[in-house]
Formats: sequence, structure tokens, C-alpha cells
Amino acid sequence: MALERSHPLGRLWDIDVLRPDGTAVSRRELGLDARRCLLCGREAKLCARSRAHGLEEIRVRVLSILGDFFCAEAADAVGSCAERALFAEVCTTPKPGLVDRRNNGSHSDMALATFADSIHALSPWFPAFYRAGWSCDEPRRLFQTLRALGIEAQREMYAGTGGVNTHKGSVFSFAVLCGALGALQASRRAPCTLSALRETCRGVAACSLADFRTDTPDTAGLRCYREHALRGARGEAAQGFPSVTECALPALRLWLERGADLNVAAVAALLLLIARVDDTNMIHRGGAQEAKRRREEAAAVYDALTVDTILPTAAMLDEDYIRAHLSPGGCADLLALTLFLHFLLREGLVVEA
Repeated sequence: MALERSHPLGRLWDIDVLRPDGTAVSRRELGLDARRCLLCGREAKLCARSRAHGLEEIRVRVLSILGDFFCAEAADAVGSCAERALFAEVCTTPKPGLVDRRNNGSHSDMALATFADSIHALSPWFPAFYRAGWSCDEPRRLFQTLRALGIEAQREMYAGTGGVNTHKGSVFSFAVLCGALGALQASRRAPCTLSALRETCRGVAACSLADFRTDTPDTAGLRCYREHALRGARGEAAQGFPSVTECALPALRLWLERGADLNVAAVAALLLLIARVDDTNMIHRGGAQEAKRRREEAAAVYDALTVDTILPTAAMLDEDYIRAHLSPGGCADLLALTLFLHFLLREGLVVEA
């Protein structure tokens, strides 16, 4: 009886306790009310005998209870992976020009503690993004819901950090990924494939490209598009995050297979991202030519890496980036997404095929 009352699915259970002579212990013997109807709240036996409700009506209610339970369970698991990924990203050390356990990089307004406050503020929103996808799989409607939730999440982030922008870019990308995952799992009731997740992300994030064709408020990302024709986080998401799935995630796995621990492998994946990605934050801080030079430099550095040289190489680049006041913030966001997918795959919430 306690199980039936306390578990989220308890209303669907009918557990009988039988005596040795085969007679059942009744609820009334234990001082409990009779079981209630799922639909109207009357005594269940009365509704069953009179067939007060149609089978389809009952089926819909049962599926609703099941859906709420499995959605909540999956949302919590996905949210946990997202939170863990953000912590793993900021703790990855050393990262050129970025906040890590070693220093504050090229940032005078934030530190490791600032990121911890930000992640704490954002942690309830990742399950909310997932639940939004579970409730609506139509791309345009889902995008509008995720955008509204994302704006609220950013407000919470700024409140938690005292106005410091730690994860604004990550909020957008994580919202798309979590929402797409929720939409897929709601419709299939099974772990989704990485390729299907990418395709769903494309459909949802493509809606954000309309920002480039309207008089939306001026942002750093839109200014970079107008000046350099780079679509930044919106473009990356609208393509299904190729820098993550085709570049950083394979690199992370490669270095793990070569014997690196997760920190070392993540540093290597970040260096490859710096070599491959047009980071709008690098352009904003150093200009297009300097950003291009740094990409070429990182590519040459990455090609010469071994497991033993990854950390000292990244430490030298860190000192250089700090002197030049450079920070590959966009690549840091992509590293967080890489770690997110890594954890989702490891937990079986997403599968390879």
C-alpha cells in the first residue's frame, strides 16, 4: 500500500497480498479507503463494474501518467549530464586564455567560482529544455519555447554571477540539444541515435537563422555576421554541431584511447577546435587576421602533440593568449557540448548508430 501511494506510477499498480489460505488482505482491513478511479475519483470498483469510462479514455490517462514519469526521469538524467559537462569544461586545465583551475585566463571579471555560481543557477533549466522537447516536437514551436526558456535561464545566470556573462552561448546550444533529445525520446520511447539527434537539432536551430534577416537587437554575434559573414553558435547548431560531432568528439575519444585521462583529452580537443573553428570571440578581441593566425598556429601545434606534451603545450599557449588578451570563448562552449555528448553516450541516453 505504501508503494502504491508513494511511487509516481503507484496509481497504475494493483498489488494483492494473499494469506496462506488464498484470501486477500483488503484495504479496508488496514484502515485505508478503497482504490479510486483514475479518471473521476470515485471508487474504482464501481466504475469498473458499470463501465463508466471508455477504454480509449483510460488508455490516454495511463499513457499520460507513464509519460510524465519517464519524462521526469530522463530530464533529470540529461540535466545531470549537462551540469557535469559544464563543470568538466571549466575545470579542464590548462586552457589558452580561458578560466580554469590554473588561472582566470584573459578575463578580469570572472573566475572559477563565477562559473560555479553560473552552473548552479542554470542547472534547473536543462531538464526544462528537455521537457519542452518532450511536449512539442514541431521545430518552430519548440524553438520559440526554448528561446523563451533560454531568456529566463540567462536572467538567472546573470543574477547568479552578478551580471557576468559566463554561459550565454552555452545556454543557446544546450537548449537546442536538450530540447531535440526530449523530442526524439518522447516520440520513440528509446535511446536516440547521434545522427537522429543532429538532424533534429538542425530543424530546431534553423529557425534561429531568421535573426540574420531581421532587425533584431544588436548583439556581438550579429555584428560578427554583418562584418565577417560568420553565423557563430546559430550556424553551428543549424548544421547539427559538426565541429563537435566531426571534430572535437572524435579527437576526445582518440586521446582517451591513447591513454590520456579526460582532462588531457579535453585539452587536446580544445586545441583542435581552436585550429578548426572561426571563433567570433577571438575575432572580437584580436581581429580577423589575428584569429586566422591563431588558427594556423593551433593546427601546427595539434599535429605535433603527444599525450605527454599536451599539457605543457597548452600552458605555453595560455601565457601567450593572456599577454595578447585573447580568449577562444566560442571553442570553450563547443568543448562543453563535446563533453555533454560524451557523457550522454556513456550513460546510454544517446547511441552511436
